[in-house]
Amino acid sequence: GTLTEGEHGIVDMATVDGVDQEDALALAAAVESDSEHMIARAICEAAAERDLRAPNATDFEAIKGRGVRANVDVSGFDGSSSDSSDGSDEVYVGGPNLLTQLDSEIPDHLQRFADDAGENAQTVVYLIRDGELIAAFAMADVIREESYRVVDALHDLGIEVAMLTGDSQDV
Repeated sequence: GTLTEGEHGIVDMATVDGVDQEDALALAAAVESDSEHMIARAICEAAAERDLRAPNATDFEAIKGRGVRANVDVSGFDGSSSDSSDGSDEVYVGGPNLLTQLDSEIPDHLQRFADDAGENAQTVVYLIRDGELIAAFAMADVIREESYRVVDALHDLGIEVAMLTGDSQDV
């Protein structure tokens, strides 16, 4: 992008009750650590910026057009325990098509979060742990630092500035 870095970053997140945002981000980073997708990079970078330790993930699988899944070793991770004998949980990260495939219900407050993000031209990806939707991450293209200065200079000249994009149906 001309005004943006051309890289996604996490701009907001929401979780269900009882799930810490940093734990959710670390789980998502664990699943995404083997992916080269730009959303995966943004999640992993956000976790690294917060000095979060992602648990180990195995059996990574990319689900074309939907997201990714992996088994994540959660033993000792967030104080909860796994239902599986090996201490791992099946964790997915992906968009709305993944939720449809998994027949996942979106809790009302996460739906409002996603709707608000869509109105702000942000992409939303979801975190599903052992079949339960537990978090949503809003992502957007990172604005170049110099873009702020240029827009401010145009405002100082009395010029109204608008950005037109075709990146999202919501825009």
